Amino acid sequence: MDGQVVGAIYSQRINNIDLLKKKTYVQVPSLHTRLGSVIQLLGINILPEMEVTGLGDHLREFMLQLCALKGGIERVVGITRCKNYVQHAHIPITEYIRQQDELGQLLDPILRFHQQGGATIKGVIPNYCPEDVDNLGNGILIEYELRADVHNSEENFSYNALVSSATSAAEKEQLLETRIQEQVAKIMEISIAELDITRSLIQQGLDSLMALELSHLLKSEMEVNVSTMKIIQGVSISQLAELSLEQLALGSIKLSVSPSAQANQEMEEFTL
Repeated sequence: MDGQVVGAIYSQRINNIDLLKKKTYVQVPSLHTRLGSVIQLLGINILPEMEVTGLGDHLREFMLQLCALKGGIERVVGITRCKNYVQHAHIPITEYIRQQDELGQLLDPILRFHQQGGATIKGVIPNYCPEDVDNLGNGILIEYELRADVHNSEENFSYNALVSSATSAAEKEQLLETRIQEQVAKIMEISIAELDITRSLIQQGLDSLMALELSHLLKSEMEVNVSTMKIIQGVSISQLAELSLEQLALGSIKLSVSPSAQANQEMEEFTL
C-alpha cells in the first residue's frame, strides 16, 4: 500500500499430508517440493497498525481462490494451535478440539476463527512444537475447502420478531443491548454480571481476536455491520446497541429470516 509492504502470506508445496504428520515445525521446510500437490499455509503477517483492516483475511481468501484456480493443487492445509487449551487441560486435547458451543461453533477461539474461514479440523499432530507447553507440544491439523468461492456456511440467526415487537426505540435498543451483552460474555468466557455496558470493551479485557469474533457475530446473527477496528477503538456495549439501532433505522440492515450473507471477516496477525 502506497509502496509499502504491509502484509505477507507464507506457504509451500508439499507432496502429501502424511509426511507433514511426521515432522516438527523446525523440520517442515524440508518438505518443500516445487511440484507438490498440497499447499501448506505457514502463516500470515500483518503490520500491527494494519491488523484491524482485514488485510490478513483478504490474503487468505486470495490464496484459497488462487489454489482453486491453479492447476495441480489438490488440498490446502495448515497446522495451528489452540488458544485456550491450557484452561481445559483436564481433558485430552483430542477431545477439546471437537468441543462446540450451543451454536455449533468450535469452542476454542483460534480453531473457531479457522472454522469460520472454511477450515475443518483434521486432528492432532503430537510433538509438532515441543516448546508450546500450553498445548503440550501438539499442533492442530486443519484443511481448507478448495473451491473458487469460499463461503461461511454458518446459519443466520434472526431477531426480527423480537425487535419488531418492541413499541419504542428505547425498547428496541434494550433488546439489542441485551443480545450484544450475551455475545460479549460468551466470547470473553465470563458471566453477564461481570460486564459494564457503559465501559469500553477493550478496557474490560476484550482483545483483538475477540473483537474480530464479535464483529463476525454481529454480522452473521444480526446483520449489523460494525468493523473490528471500530470495536478496538473503544466502544461500549451501549454504544454498539446504539449503532445497531441507527443502522436499523436507516434501513441499512434487515433483521429478517433469510440466508446469511458471507461474513465480512477480518484477521489479526497470526501464525498457523
